[in-house]
Amino acid sequence: TRSGTCETAQALKDRLGLTVGTLLSYFATPKPDLFAYADQLWDAGIHHLVVLRGDIPAGADPAAYDSADYFQMTSDFVEGLLTRHDFDMSIAAYPEKHPDAVSMAEDIRALKLKCGAGAKRALTQFFFDIATFSDFLTRTRAAGITTPIVPGLLPISDFAKIKGFASKCG
Repeated sequence: TRSGTCETAQALKDRLGLTVGTLLSYFATPKPDLFAYADQLWDAGIHHLVVLRGDIPAGADPAAYDSADYFQMTSDFVEGLLTRHDFDMSIAAYPEKHPDAVSMAEDIRALKLKCGAGAKRALTQFFFDIATFSDFLTRTRAAGITTPIVPGLLPISDFAKIKGFASKCG
């Protein structure tokens, strides 16, 4: 939830002097609500965002949010946020393809749109084989993506949870 996130981020920034970023997902949230929250973050001095669609909750019907009142693509969300403030935005990338993507080529096309919309960097989903990441970099560069791509690392502190998360991600 967004409850308490802005306050926590602001406290970390103000009390500890940290550069803080927050995750902001758009699925099933009306545009005015997202913009109001983004304004709140900006006013609190939180200028870095990790923007995502967000997981579709079990039982939710994505078609119910297929209207101009909601963002449909992360690239549109990035563009919309940049019309309000000059956020430093990171977006997600998937070296092994997003579970909802039809193909790897389609997933790279979506990544290119997100980067072209103004994202400063892409943070990848975790992966287990460095060759997977290397191949992904080759494919994204061949597609004309020059935005920095940062490998996502997930410390293995609970193997069962990692296995479950990997399974969920396909």
